[in-house]
Amino acid sequence: MHLDFPKLFGEEKMRHGQFANLKLLVAGSLCAAMAACAETSDPASETPEDLEPGKYNVTISGKGLFKNAGSGKEPGTICVTRSDRDSFPHKLAENYYKLHPACQVSRGSREGNAISGEIKCPVDPKMATGSSRFVYNGAVSSDTVEVEIRMKLDAKLKEGAGGEEVSDAQLKFAMKTFESMRFVIEATRIGECGQ
Repeated sequence: MHLDFPKLFGEEKMRHGQFANLKLLVAGSLCAAMAACAETSDPASETPEDLEPGKYNVTISGKGLFKNAGSGKEPGTICVTRSDRDSFPHKLAENYYKLHPACQVSRGSREGNAISGEIKCPVDPKMATGSSRFVYNGAVSSDTVEVEIRMKLDAKLKEGAGGEEVSDAQLKFAMKTFESMRFVIEATRIGECGQ
């Protein structure tokens, strides 16, 4: 990428040194930004790590309407055994929602240290047609799991679904708000089970 500083700021200003340090500042900023991008890795391209059995502290943070989840709330600790360490990252996402029996859970294939999945549930047939989906992606290491959950509504509201109390416009706004929700559930190993 080449920036033509004399053209951007004028030949006269560049000749008098008014922007002499600007070129260094921009070049330094670009180098720093490129270095930061190079440091982030894609969990899918990493060599797979097995989650170590043990006691994990689970926290939830994010933005959304479910105030009972709270930001940084600590739901507690859980003991992960050797037999359930492969399913544990998925269960973090799946157990966050009280699933209706009609919900369908599909887990993606693990790629490197990346996991993914989806929970698809029917919407209330009195209010709409279609389904709501909770899509999650995450990363696993030997002692941590992080899962991000987003909601997607593939539903069409029925006219007058809110009755006299809630207008169709308010319901549509609520649906858009639900889709902007994002939760991150993290589990960090803090020791052996039984400690």
